[in-house]
Amino acid sequence: MADHPEPHPTTPERQGPPRPHTKPTSSPSDPPRPPDDPPPQRAMGFDELAVRIFTQRKKKGGSEEDDKEELRAQIVHSPFGSSSSYPFKPPYSEKGRTALIEALEKVVAQARSTQRIPQASAKEVREQRVREYLDIGRRLTEGLFPSPKEGEENKGIAIFLRHCLAEVRHRIANNQARGLRLRLLFDAPPNGSNMREINRMMALPWDLLTEPQKEKKDGEDASEADAEEQDSFLCRSSTHAYTPLVYSFGSWRPHQRRIPQVEPPLRVLLIFQSVLNDVNLDLAMDLRQIQQAIAGTETVDVRILAAPTMDQLRWELTQNEIHVLHFVGHGGVDDHSGEGYLLFQHSDGKEQRIMARTLASVARQSPSLRLMVFGSCFTAKVDHESGKSPYLSVAGALQQAGIPAVIAMRYPVSDPAAARLAAELYAALAAGDPVDAALAEARASLPEEYLEWLTPVLFLGAEDGQLFNLRRHPTDANEPLKIAIQSFEGWGKRLTRQSDRVLSLLPSFDGRRIREPHLWNSKILPHLRRFLAEAALMERPIVLEMQAHQTLPFAAGYLWEAKSGLDISIRQRGIRGTELWRASEGELPEGEPWKPPREETAPKNGKKSKQKKAPYLDANSPHLALALGITRPVEEDVKAFLSRQATGKSPVKFHRLLSLEVPSPAQTSVKNGAHAVALASWVADQLDRRPQEERQREDKKKGQEESVLHIFGAVPNTFLFYLGQMARSFGKIQFHEFFFGHAGATYFPTMVLSGHEVRVA
Repeated sequence: MADHPEPHPTTPERQGPPRPHTKPTSSPSDPPRPPDDPPPQRAMGFDELAVRIFTQRKKKGGSEEDDKEELRAQIVHSPFGSSSSYPFKPPYSEKGRTALIEALEKVVAQARSTQRIPQASAKEVREQRVREYLDIGRRLTEGLFPSPKEGEENKGIAIFLRHCLAEVRHRIANNQARGLRLRLLFDAPPNGSNMREINRMMALPWDLLTEPQKEKKDGEDASEADAEEQDSFLCRSSTHAYTPLVYSFGSWRPHQRRIPQVEPPLRVLLIFQSVLNDVNLDLAMDLRQIQQAIAGTETVDVRILAAPTMDQLRWELTQNEIHVLHFVGHGGVDDHSGEGYLLFQHSDGKEQRIMARTLASVARQSPSLRLMVFGSCFTAKVDHESGKSPYLSVAGALQQAGIPAVIAMRYPVSDPAAARLAAELYAALAAGDPVDAALAEARASLPEEYLEWLTPVLFLGAEDGQLFNLRRHPTDANEPLKIAIQSFEGWGKRLTRQSDRVLSLLPSFDGRRIREPHLWNSKILPHLRRFLAEAALMERPIVLEMQAHQTLPFAAGYLWEAKSGLDISIRQRGIRGTELWRASEGELPEGEPWKPPREETAPKNGKKSKQKKAPYLDANSPHLALALGITRPVEEDVKAFLSRQATGKSPVKFHRLLSLEVPSPAQTSVKNGAHAVALASWVADQLDRRPQEERQREDKKKGQEESVLHIFGAVPNTFLFYLGQMARSFGKIQFHEFFFGHAGATYFPTMVLSGHEVRVA
């Protein structure tokens, strides 16, 4: 096998990090910029870092030794050029790899079990698990992208990945919706005789890859941001949708199939096979979540085919235009041949095994089919103990048949996880996302500690993940772009019918409660940032509507700060109906906008106070609480919450509580957009007048600690949007939501925002 495949015919090799035997010409803090960056675009595009993994006979004395092969790797394509091949030393021995795979399968199986971790130790167990997975990911990363210390032949390989990731972060910071696809190419010739090593490499959990450890100079400490990136998986980091991982077969020859211009809707054929009458396969759950994700959109149409025979499926694929085939049912691997299969229903009603190669021969008869999705177990599994061809797996056979993209499962998957994955996937595809970014978003919706997010694998034979270019009619640049943000149910269908684009965050919530608290920052904030960035790039007036938690309009304003220059109108719903509010329109009511502020401040150390000190006050605390009452008074609710926080397992105290309330709190207190801006400006002015010692308070044990502003309130969404636009000077912000309709209704912390957040306009 040649060490240097020809450059990709449509992507010229760019200059960047030199070959591995030389030193880099730039540091990670100032990465080289590839020339001719494509202009920003609404649909995310990707550069690619492709790593080929293959075997090569060892050479000794100028001749090849019989039956002795070594694993090698090679960067065959990247924004910064390619590399020579280098020895690839797997981070685990053969015995260790087998034990690792079995251990991961066991952990994934726990997500399907009814047994749960005891509540008392749940947090500790979850944190320990994640630490163990990160260690596995670091070892895999070091093996595939060795650092210079590994030897001259490998020197500099880690720099490729490091610089590519630095470039992604640079682009995000500069509002360029372009990421980096990491493609692992397993070079397994269709007629190869010994593919045991390749199979073993494919079985490893490469989705646990982390950012490579940076080389630190003497006396240099890693920044908190760097440490956070290195302590997260690339597939689950804050930029996960920008750094997806895909698998491919071969050296570097992606299918050159033309991407069809698809007239909406995107046609999905959902096949449900239940020949075993397995009640665990909950079709209703799948359908509910998929339909919820695409409710009201005109770009995706789901058609259901229950328990079809293979002949019926063949007829559907050849007689109708099908773009996506989604299979829900059972799968497995034949013990004797090692070939994967799916269970179908025979014409006599009995179960029938449809082998992988038979399925592939049927699928290739559909000229419109671009993506196949399997919610069935082991459809991505290869036999890592044998030398049998990886093309015997369901995913491998379909890739060999030329299907551009296949999403398959390497482990068993629980029904709730499969349903949530499907819902997230189709919501992202409906928004125009590439399939690799869509799957990255879907996987990030699953809990980190159970590893079910590791189960789905994307095999991408196409050159790019943009499998569908949904044709849209040209739009007048002066016509408003109607966008909406939705995080709970209500007037959902009406919302989607009257909007050009909808950010649906429903899969992250159970009713109005977040499924996992970390999703506010790990998933929802990146979703929101990207959605707003894409809308801003369309350079049209914007009409924004929100059926959402109060955190989201504030965060939207924070990301679309006042200096963005965007032309934004907001649809405000209330008892007066729906009104279109603009910041510059409307008369201001007479009188003072707010009542005089009420404050509770902790007495300074050594000073006595006549008033009884509240349990939540502490002069040394860096926390400031802000209570805003516009639609109703909130001060007492906030005090009750702060008191509980001060006496809980992890006490949090505040040095000051600032309560602001309008003269007559009611649903109609804010009259129009100009009034909302005036109220927000008054609040911002109060906060900007804080003394410097309050903005950054000193803790003798921790050194200088940044002040944290905690926001509580009952206010209109439009007011929160405008306040968010003015909040860049507030410092670090912790937002809180009040949840009604539950016993002991109270506030809950939601999203954290700080000056380090990336502006999107």
